[in-house]
Amino acid sequence: MAVLCVCSFGQDITIKGRVTDANTSEPISFATVAFKGTNVATVTKFDGTYTLVGQRASDSLEARMVGYKAKCKWVEKEQTLSIDFQLETNQFQLSQVVINPGKNPAHTILEKVWANRKTNDIRSLKSYQFESYTKVEVDLDQLSDKLKNRKTMKPFQYLFDSLQVAAGEDGAPVLPIFISETLSDLYIAHDPKRQKEIVKATNIKAVGMEDGTFISQFVGSSFHDYNFYKNNITVLERTFISPISREAIGFYIHILEDSLWVGNKWCYQIKLIPRRTEDLVFSGTIWIQDTTFALVQSVLEIDKSANLNFVERLKIQQELTPTSPGPWVPAKTRILMDILQPGKENVGMLAKLYISNRDIVANPEFGPRFFDDQLIVEVGAQLKTQDYWLESRHEQLSSEEQTIHNIVDTVRNFPRLKTYVELAKMLSSGYFNISPKLEFGSYLLLYGTNVVEQNRFRVGFRTNEYFSQYYKVRAHIAYGTLDQRWKYGANTEIFLSRKRWNKIGYQFKHDLEGIGMPDLLEEDPLMEAAAQIGLLERLNFVNLHRAWWQMDLHRTLTQRIYFTHKTLSPE
Repeated sequence: MAVLCVCSFGQDITIKGRVTDANTSEPISFATVAFKGTNVATVTKFDGTYTLVGQRASDSLEARMVGYKAKCKWVEKEQTLSIDFQLETNQFQLSQVVINPGKNPAHTILEKVWANRKTNDIRSLKSYQFESYTKVEVDLDQLSDKLKNRKTMKPFQYLFDSLQVAAGEDGAPVLPIFISETLSDLYIAHDPKRQKEIVKATNIKAVGMEDGTFISQFVGSSFHDYNFYKNNITVLERTFISPISREAIGFYIHILEDSLWVGNKWCYQIKLIPRRTEDLVFSGTIWIQDTTFALVQSVLEIDKSANLNFVERLKIQQELTPTSPGPWVPAKTRILMDILQPGKENVGMLAKLYISNRDIVANPEFGPRFFDDQLIVEVGAQLKTQDYWLESRHEQLSSEEQTIHNIVDTVRNFPRLKTYVELAKMLSSGYFNISPKLEFGSYLLLYGTNVVEQNRFRVGFRTNEYFSQYYKVRAHIAYGTLDQRWKYGANTEIFLSRKRWNKIGYQFKHDLEGIGMPDLLEEDPLMEAAAQIGLLERLNFVNLHRAWWQMDLHRTLTQRIYFTHKTLSPE
């Protein structure tokens, strides 16, 4: 029997899986997965996945990570298995600190980090550029049974089973309401600090949002900068002490836990514990390479004791890669923000950000005017096909992420919710879709009254961004029951360049106009409709031809030049 037992544990086995946070479904990077009580182990990748290949050394597999409760699962006898873990958070309470004689070995490593700081700090580069893929997800969490059973949630009951599948057997389901992907080229120069981002593609799926043109300017990679070689790190307008700064020893307890391979780099694993919970510091783990003494990766957290307004928890995971001159650049960054639940009956909110940088070029040369336009969104950036994204994503979506995308599509296309969204859009803009590329309106101007026409009926249309990214057309026709005359007008805009919002336009109008009323009011349907309320008594018949040119001189200054020919005749 003893021989049989040894043989069963000596079998070659391959185990694959993913380790995630039970409360947020966020992948846990650099967690240890091992046969319990043995040295047969592996470490999860940045996306939380792992592969353990070797001999079956035990009948239990354990996943553990600092800040989480360890979890064990039974290992079947199959040679290929798939085992996922959902770990619950475990707040670390420091009961006492034992100081042994001699120097803390972690401090010796930190001193070498300081000595090599200039070599490894990204700020030592004159400039650099890279392609960045950014993914943003916003979820509703803490979905109570009482909330799920509400009358308004009944149409979505069947989705909760899918949410539970995505979370895992031990995970808490979250309801995604916003997902965006952005592919950008970033250019950064130092001394002085300058930055430029060109958004090449953006893919937005959200409940209650149709057009991603505006949002695409805010979900790129230009709004985050976590460089832990700085002494102070700004997070949500609060200043935190970096765990590898020269002042860190006075704010952190550094514990050298292990030495291990991180990819092909032999690294020191150092655990971080705040000396005082009231200080603005991080907790977590960092990995330092043994030869360059560069920061290779980090898992850092801020809890609610930092008093970041409504943020209950913030987690930053980062993986760095060296450039040819020496300094290390963030290759992957993952940020999790847990928004505090305002009341017992309300849901909480999770914000997740993932950034992947590749094709890094160190010290490129830029022209003197290169950084004049700091943010450019390319034409058609939000109209890329699914085939484009399959080819352009830095990593393909996991099965769980694909499930989340499908859930967002299902929720936002739910007939009742879609009707509410379309109604809100129509009320705010005055137009509603009659085809994917054409909008009818403004409904506010369908009927009006005045002394010349008595009853005025008008219909119009305008094109949208799906019709063309280079020009827009707006036209209308109207008829009065008293004067029995047709009126009409048209307006077109042609975009020459979106870098400085450079465009030209032409407007023609053969219509009535109130005396003293600016004829530019028709650019705002709400203003024009308000001007037609009641019986207008003083009207002119207008024939208008206008050409114009517009360009942004600065982000806060726009100029427009008009060439106008206008004839008036009293009515």
